[in-house]
Parts: sequence; structure tokens; C-alpha cells
Amino acid sequence: MTVVVCTECGNETDTDEQFCESCGTYLAWWGERIDGSAETVAEGELQAETNGGSAATALLSMPPGPEAVSRPPRTIRQAWKHNPGDIVCATCARPNPPGGHFCRACGGTLLGAPPLVIPRWRRIVRRTRTWRAGERPGWTRLKAGGPRRIPRRILLLVGAALLAIGLIVACIWLWAVSVGGWARHVANTIRRDAYPYYEPLRPASVRGEPQTKQHPGRAAFDRDLTTFWAAPGRNGIGGRLIVNLKPAADVARLGIFAGDPVGNELVPKDVRLAFFRWDATVKGGWVLMKTAGIRLDNKPGFQFFAQSAKGVGLVIITVRSVYAADTPGVASITEVEFFHKH
Repeated sequence: MTVVVCTECGNETDTDEQFCESCGTYLAWWGERIDGSAETVAEGELQAETNGGSAATALLSMPPGPEAVSRPPRTIRQAWKHNPGDIVCATCARPNPPGGHFCRACGGTLLGAPPLVIPRWRRIVRRTRTWRAGERPGWTRLKAGGPRRIPRRILLLVGAALLAIGLIVACIWLWAVSVGGWARHVANTIRRDAYPYYEPLRPASVRGEPQTKQHPGRAAFDRDLTTFWAAPGRNGIGGRLIVNLKPAADVARLGIFAGDPVGNELVPKDVRLAFFRWDATVKGGWVLMKTAGIRLDNKPGFQFFAQSAKGVGLVIITVRSVYAADTPGVASITEVEFFHKH
């Protein structure tokens, strides 16, 4: 079985999870896929006992063994099954196993989230009847030697089945005739709001103002944590990243890795976001939709912020202030990622 090991804390997670349930790290960037079969795990534990360190660290350094077998993807019903004692995320309502600190679907904190309790009505429905001595389920006779009669329960079940079949046929007919597209739209909207899944957006073009040849603006969107955008002049205050999204998309989340990978440059403190949409009837074409200001922490790693902007075609990220440092430098951003709800 293949698992994903978080390179930040060493926690093992299923391959279809987005965030580490132990530390909240985004596994698309900081997750390592390894073979988790019995032989490989035993070999990793033996290597960890010999050389010191954790088994997860040893597994990360080992290549997949020949006994690795690809696990078939889990269905939606299996992936979202609720079990008693699971911790339900308050943001996306995704069930998480007990002991987790962060949601595996959206990365939200599970601090204070109550465990899952089976409702009383479900416990009542699951009750089974206990038959007394001499009683048996099935057909009964009105009188000795007479014909058998159909039990009332069977009649109700047959009637309910016929009614359900009629409703299904009517729904299929309505779907095919007029409301198929509308029903799919409503179902997707409800699913997206109840169980959001975030997918990254790839910009069509990125430009930094100002930028250098060694550290251009597009370096902040190349998914490479060893490159970064640097804004020379005045400590980088006033530097802008101009991002074009084609086609236009809905932005629901933003992730920023502030500063450079080695910490030599300045870290932006206050950043202003401006979202634009294209309108051919307006002079210049671009219409400002909304602005948002965010405060970044002076620490390494990605920081995520919720946003709500629909039909965005252009985003301008402006550095308003930076954190003070002992050595001179310029404002820099290692990586920026936009997400939309899928």
C-alpha cells in the first residue's frame, strides 16, 4: 500500500489526502510518496534502529520495493464514511480519525471539534426484532389447513418498491427532458459548499514590477522553493506582482511563502491584493472587483488565507511594508498559489 509521508513531521497519510493531519502541511509540496507494504515498513524500522532516527525518515530514503502494488482509488462513499469517534472538521465537515490536529481535506484546525456521535434515530433504526419461542418470520395461515396469507410487512415493502421505481422512472424522464443540466448544477453547488476541494490555479503570465533578471516575477509561481521574486529599491516596498488568469476563474484561497528560501532578503509584512475582471465595454478593459489586505507572519513556510472573488482575470499583489532586519535587503516572495473550489 502506498502512503504519503509528511517531510515536516514524519506523519503518514493516505495518498488521497491534501493536508497533513498532524501539522497541517500542504502535502502537494511537502509530501513524499513511499511504498508502505509490510516488507518495506519492516526494513525501514530495522534501518531506523540501526542508524538512529524514525522509521518514517528511513522509509523516505529507501526506493520503492518490487513488492509494491498499486492500491485502487477509494470511492467517494469509502473516502467520506463517518465512523463513531471521528472528529468532524468545522470548516468542510470532513471526518478525521481521532488524534489528528489538522483536517486532511482543507488543512483547518481540529482544536475543539467534537467527536462524531451516532444519532438516536439511527440507533433505533438499526435495532433488530427478537423473536419469542414458537415465532418465526414468514408466511402465516388464517386457519389450520387453509391458504397462507402474505404478511403485512412484505406488502408494505412491495408497495414501497413499486412507488420507488415509479419515482425513479419519473425523475429519469424529467432529467432527460428538461432539468438535467440544472439538477447537475445544483448538485455540484451543494457538494462544493458542503465538501469543498481546493485545486491550484496556474496563471497564464506573471510580471514583477520591479524585477531582476536573476529573480523575475514568474519565479514566484514556478512551484520551485529554491527560486524567488525580489523587488529591488526602497527595501522592496511598493513592488508588485501582476498575475493574469486565463480563462477567468473563481479564487477561493491564497497561499504565500514570504521571504526567500535561505532568509537573506526581507520578509513582506503587509500585502495588498487587488482583483480585476475583464469588461470589453469599459475603457482599458479591466474593472476593479475588490481589494483585500493581509498580514504575513515573519516565519518560513506557506501561509494560507481565505478569499472570495469570482470571475477573476487579473490579480495585483503589492508589498506595503516589510519586517525590519539586521542586514539590508529587498522584499522577496518565494512562492504564491491561488486555489479555487472544485
